[in-house]
Amino acid sequence: MSTSQNLMEIKEERIRQEYASAEGLLDGFDHTPRIATPKGEPKKEFTQGLGFRTRRFRPTTPGIVTQPTAKSESVNLIDRIQEADEDDPLMSPAQATVLHALRRALAISKVVTDVFAEQTGLADMKRENLQGFLPASSDERFSGMLNAAACITLHVFANALSGILSTHADAEGTVTVGEIEEILIDNPMLAIHGTLWEMDQDLKLFAKDEKSLIGTIMDFCEQVMAKSAMRAENIAGLDAFTSVSYRIEADDLTIN
Repeated sequence: MSTSQNLMEIKEERIRQEYASAEGLLDGFDHTPRIATPKGEPKKEFTQGLGFRTRRFRPTTPGIVTQPTAKSESVNLIDRIQEADEDDPLMSPAQATVLHALRRALAISKVVTDVFAEQTGLADMKRENLQGFLPASSDERFSGMLNAAACITLHVFANALSGILSTHADAEGTVTVGEIEEILIDNPMLAIHGTLWEMDQDLKLFAKDEKSLIGTIMDFCEQVMAKSAMRAENIAGLDAFTSVSYRIEADDLTIN
């Protein structure tokens, strides 16, 4: 990984090392929505007595999710994307392009987030936390750094995905997906699970053919970038990320 004053090149070898974990995410995981409601279902407001709403519990320990009230849902983007072709049983070149772009964007976001963790000491704090050695006095900083890393993960994923797919976008396939809600910043893994879950929801509704498949993803990425940037406004410790541009030469892509 070579560096200049304001430009950091992300090496291809390191990106490809993350392909296996990215493929695992595309091939399926379970996610319990914490903010958004599954698309097509009405939002529910629970009451107790006269006008009292129940609240979902929020985690008090950094990176730990407490038991939610919603049910867990299975997400498989490979299957979802294969469905966006009017019942053709074979995967089309456009569908394969989208899956390759998703895998690559996930890998790039993981590498950039790891670089941030290495530069800021977050990687050391995560190891100490796993080993039970992280002092209680570091909890607040640890939580804040996880929030920052989650915002980076989301922004870089959406930025890279839209950049890779930009040459395949078609004005005739423009889609407006509506507001993105499942933006979770407790930690990077939860963040990407929430975003992929909501992408799956939008693909189910809007991706009816190859053009609308790419159009749905492009609009989705724009919203994720905007929302993650907005969430990052009140998070300290992002200078190590925002002061550098990241160059991925193979995709002719620069992430700012």
